[in-house]
Amino acid sequence: MMMANDWATNVFLVTASLTFIVGRSVVSAGDARSPTKRARNVILYVIDDLGWNDVSYQGAEFATPNIDQLANAGIKLGQYYVNRICSPTRSSIMAGRYAYNMGLDGPVIGNGHDYGLPLNHTTIGDAFKSGGYSTHAIGKWDLGMYNWESTPTYRG
Repeated sequence: MMMANDWATNVFLVTASLTFIVGRSVVSAGDARSPTKRARNVILYVIDDLGWNDVSYQGAEFATPNIDQLANAGIKLGQYYVNRICSPTRSSIMAGRYAYNMGLDGPVIGNGHDYGLPLNHTTIGDAFKSGGYSTHAIGKWDLGMYNWESTPTYRG
């Protein structure tokens, strides 16, 4: 199981169909960090079908100034591997595990499927929530919606 401290608290990944926004509005006086040091906001972009050279900061032959600006202001993760379709990639990002280790290396998990990202796996959203952050998922989910606990509102 992944622990909250295993996730970097100031990650910015430009990789738009799922945007995962994490914000921390209150740092209590009892917080282990200095009361004057504010926790950073985190925005995680997961962009389907974006290749390594599909952004100009990686050598694309066309300009992507807005993506470049966002990436240059944050942290770029340069060694993340995607799967051939969205659900396995999203499950790996959300749970920090290989999709096949969770049984999710198959087809896209759309509405009507009776399974999804296993509930016994800690997600990046769970880790941020345990650290006092509020979380929001916007966009395509494709990780199962067969019960309330599997929805992006509950897990995102």
